[in-house]
Amino acid sequence: MSIPIFYLKIGTKAQSSLSGMTHPNRRWDVDFDDPNGEISDIITKKYDYAQPMSHPEEFGDSKDHDDIKSNEKNAKISKSFRVHTPEASINQWSGIPLVEYKCGNGLRPVPMLITKTAQMNRDKCHVHIHLRVNPRNKSALHNLAILMSIPDAFNGQTSLVSPVGATGDSGLVKHNWDEMKRLLTWSVEELQSGEVREFKASLLIATSTAQNESVVLDADDFPIMLRYDSEGCLLSSISLGVKELSVDCVKHQYRVYHREI
Repeated sequence: MSIPIFYLKIGTKAQSSLSGMTHPNRRWDVDFDDPNGEISDIITKKYDYAQPMSHPEEFGDSKDHDDIKSNEKNAKISKSFRVHTPEASINQWSGIPLVEYKCGNGLRPVPMLITKTAQMNRDKCHVHIHLRVNPRNKSALHNLAILMSIPDAFNGQTSLVSPVGATGDSGLVKHNWDEMKRLLTWSVEELQSGEVREFKASLLIATSTAQNESVVLDADDFPIMLRYDSEGCLLSSISLGVKELSVDCVKHQYRVYHREI
């Protein structure tokens, strides 16, 4: 599993983690509060706009050797930055990552689980995709995109996608087929915490033979990638403090890319 990477962005309300900063040539002090020590590395991506600040621990007057060592360790990762908004239209630079921080191996958020099975039925292959949303999620998942790779042996152009249990054409899900990339894609507008959703993708095989009947395929033949967003929370316990700004100006959101390898 890869290490989660997060960004601090500044821009308009539709794009930002810090929004409402429409006043040019202003400076704000931004503090990353990391109570559980989840941040393993943090760097500025745009030094002209976000500069790291020194820590009070660097100037501690403790004479205890252990305290000194602890202060030196904490000072290695600057979690405070002075952010500068330039003298330009906010739409020209909004949404640009200013600070990037990585979390250690101890942080392994699982907003949603996915399982799938594949089975042949005469001249068709049915792929069942089972989505389970973590009931501990603090907010709903939005703009879910499901991308499934289709092997060359199947005809993606004639594919059908439907919720499990649906009957008739009215239960079909609108989907797209990309012949060049051989990707079958469809979307879900919203999934609430604890929600379970199951889909069935039906594919005609390119060449029908008697041997194909009742053959159970390896589900790994149909790798899936998921993409989804959530607003109002983060995947960690980290919080953001911004001086001289109201709480309403700080927006939390995250996007997850899940890819089977």
